Amino acid sequence: MSWLKNKRGNAAPTINHRLSDIRGFCKYLAKKKAITSLGYEEIREIEDAIDERVTEFTWLSIDDIKSILEQISTSRDAIRDRFLFSLLYESGARIDEVLSLTLKDIKPAAGGEADVHFFGKRRKHMITPLSNEIWNQFQNYCKKYHPEKECDALLFYTFRSKRRNKMSRDNIARILTWPLQYRNNPFLYADNNSNEEGCTS
Repeated sequence: MSWLKNKRGNAAPTINHRLSDIRGFCKYLAKKKAITSLGYEEIREIEDAIDERVTEFTWLSIDDIKSILEQISTSRDAIRDRFLFSLLYESGARIDEVLSLTLKDIKPAAGGEADVHFFGKRRKHMITPLSNEIWNQFQNYCKKYHPEKECDALLFYTFRSKRRNKMSRDNIARILTWPLQYRNNPFLYADNNSNEEGCTS
């Protein structure tokens, strides 16, 4: 591990990935009795590398989010952008998880609220409740961007070659750049009544 860091110049995530591979291979060797149990345990006890690049995290406050959403509200695609960032903030999901959602993954729940269904690695299913406000935004968003209500359509998309394609992380970065340039807050520069119409299959 020292060689990876000092000679190869690898960062902690790469070193830890290699270490995980070594542990897995040595577990296989131990099962085949190609190495001793003691030797395997010594390898398992090698500590993960610490990522020294990460010194602190600064979280966006509710007021910061409100300020961003206010700026987004004046953009050309205000309905889409406001719904996208509201959904990211309220669900706490990763960007890739939200960009992989289809229309059928957001469903109405009791009291005018909604649930969003995420499917992670190995189709692991996770349900996150959403507020009435997000459900209303979803309905308004669909009226403009999904009038056909196709259940399997990607929730967020861009057009390339006259075809709908999955929105990328770069698209998100470009959307966010515009409102942030109006915010005097340095740390941000780090890297209607609802109806319950469903989609059609």
